Amino acid sequence: MFAALQRGDQYLSAKAIDRLLACLKIAIGTPPQREDVRAQARQALFGLICRHIDDELDQSEVTASDLLQKFGVSRAGLYRMFEPNGGVRNYITMRRTVRAMLEISRKVNQRGIVTAAAERWGFSSAPNFNRAVKRIFGATPGALFKAPTRSGVQVSRGSMLIDQFMSTVAA
Repeated sequence: MFAALQRGDQYLSAKAIDRLLACLKIAIGTPPQREDVRAQARQALFGLICRHIDDELDQSEVTASDLLQKFGVSRAGLYRMFEPNGGVRNYITMRRTVRAMLEISRKVNQRGIVTAAAERWGFSSAPNFNRAVKRIFGATPGALFKAPTRSGVQVSRGSMLIDQFMSTVAA
């Protein structure tokens, strides 16, 4: 490559340039990137889809069909992307449940907040929301936000397990 540059050649092969870049990366300590370009593109698309879901979570039309149309991905490809999360629908439900629980955690003592949060985040009914919360968190919303007691003494609200979890998720 250096000989070609010294001769003043106007054409340098792509293979020679790639080899030079790989050598430079090794010299400065950057590992060479040998990952499949398609895998990188799928991962980037997955990130875009997840951001879109989070941005549009309060809209009822965030469905698998909506994502198929918006991102032009095949049904099989979309389901494959979300397979580690239990599927697209499960991922959307999980994100909606977490958002609703964050809203509830900010207004725990407000009457009717569970029903309001369930409706705002796209659940068809409060019992439906309660089932989703129980499946994800292992307890109903009321049980999660009830302050634990130790031998009859009320424990401060800030020590509740759900508060710790919500502050971690919100960060």
